[in-house]
Amino acid sequence: TDPTGEKLDIDEVVFPNTAVDNASLKVTKAVEGNAANVNDYFKFTVALSGISGTYDIAYTGNTYQEGETNPTSITAVEGAATFDIYLKHGESFEVKNLPETATYTVTEEDTDYTESVNDQDTNTANGTIGKDGATLNYVNTKTTVTPTGVFMDVLPYVVMLAVVAIGAGAFVVIRRRREEEQF
Repeated sequence: TDPTGEKLDIDEVVFPNTAVDNASLKVTKAVEGNAANVNDYFKFTVALSGISGTYDIAYTGNTYQEGETNPTSITAVEGAATFDIYLKHGESFEVKNLPETATYTVTEEDTDYTESVNDQDTNTANGTIGKDGATLNYVNTKTTVTPTGVFMDVLPYVVMLAVVAIGAGAFVVIRRRREEEQF
């Protein structure tokens, strides 16, 4: 029956089907370089808009325990949500079941590492989730030149000693020749 009490023909009954939001935002973390510490945590601030409801966050890793733990879900307020997550090397997070039209801005806090995301030299990425979701691969690199000690510490003194030895040798040779010429 319809709201007025009339019987409806079965052909008139319509059940709307809408696709369930199934796109996601995934952020991965890698640390590279000879001076990198794979145990360093890096802070990410994530801002999502064009969303409503509560969204689960899945982790690979998620060992962060300093002060508080990473959130396992977020709830949109007035169509948006902003939250912080900490990751270290090899860890990642994924905000699941986002609408394709949702937008994101993910910013990694500046560090003494060189930051990049999806091979771009930046610490911030933004865009629209899209049908296939969005994946952001953050890589932090920290490389230093390891001093060997030989060239940086000893070489200048070896060169000065060689110059002094050559000068002293030349002085002795010249003086002996002069003494021989006098006799």
